[in-house]
Amino acid sequence: MLLLMITASSQSLGQLINSKGFSRIPSSLRPRLVERLNSYFDYQQTKQYDMQFDLLTSECIQAYKLTKEGFIAANRKLDVEGSREVPVRLKVDRVSRINKVLEKDTYIIVFRGKFRYRDRVVEDELYVSATWENGDWFICAQHVEI
Repeated sequence: MLLLMITASSQSLGQLINSKGFSRIPSSLRPRLVERLNSYFDYQQTKQYDMQFDLLTSECIQAYKLTKEGFIAANRKLDVEGSREVPVRLKVDRVSRINKVLEKDTYIIVFRGKFRYRDRVVEDELYVSATWENGDWFICAQHVEI
């Protein structure tokens, strides 16, 4: 799987708080999760990669051996090359809870949708892991072309 950050509409994510797909996530934690997802995607859209990095899960940083400087450089390279996928339409396909990983609650949110990649539109899935750690949500996104 390829680590990928995308742009998403805050309006569409705002509808998730009470959506059926998010029912596995405790209702008291949903608003903050949606807020963090919105921030994550907004930072992508506004190219605030340093702020986006601060929302990554510690597991994501470790698994991909990321540094803040490397993360910023890789995202700027995607921008220059024009090789970033931009969602045309996204919807929550499913949400699964992973049993506590290292004493942290983690959920996998699968978005399905259409993405514009250069001059074509492709159907993809975006896997977002959302982990409740240190009193807040942290995020890691992975893209899978279908």
